[in-house]
Amino acid sequence: MRQLRFLLLGLTAAVLLAVALILATACGTDDEERERTGLSEVDTTIDAVLSQDIDTLAGLVIYHQEKCSTGEVPEIPIPPRCSAGQPEGSLVDALSYGACKPGHVAREEVAGFLAERLETELQLYAVYRTESTEELGTDYTIIFSAPSGPGDRDSVALDMAGGRIASLATPCTSFADLAEMLENEGAEAILPPPRSGD
Repeated sequence: MRQLRFLLLGLTAAVLLAVALILATACGTDDEERERTGLSEVDTTIDAVLSQDIDTLAGLVIYHQEKCSTGEVPEIPIPPRCSAGQPEGSLVDALSYGACKPGHVAREEVAGFLAERLETELQLYAVYRTESTEELGTDYTIIFSAPSGPGDRDSVALDMAGGRIASLATPCTSFADLAEMLENEGAEAILPPPRSGD
């Protein structure tokens, strides 16, 4: 009888352990699903940012023409730097970026620029469908939080157009304030910010 009791206790413990593992796996799946929107053109970028795949991100950039500068200039937005041998004011391919001092970065410097901005371990915070533009089509804004980053870089935002990166921003505001601003502007939350305690 004692052996039977021990056997039943052992089986009960095994069942409880199995249930705990199933629940843990289910919870883990929910966390992973939070990091995706179901929109392939957006999720590709999210994957690249979270894995710090700079080559993929650089390949997604939308470039536009801006006049370059050969030296430091006080104007805002800051112009892209000219390459060696390029005269002042030459048109170059550039990526727009937002910051306390917004500007443009030349194509040949984009990979290094992205690596610098994304060097802090980021977490996906929210994704919004923002107002579309006639030139670029439906836009999305992806907000990443970087709570352990330097003071002016606790958030990184990517503006998407047609599955590509139209601009990158390290705003002079927190990721929560940026999300609130987008919501106040009527942006639709595709992936809302996590609730307190999530």
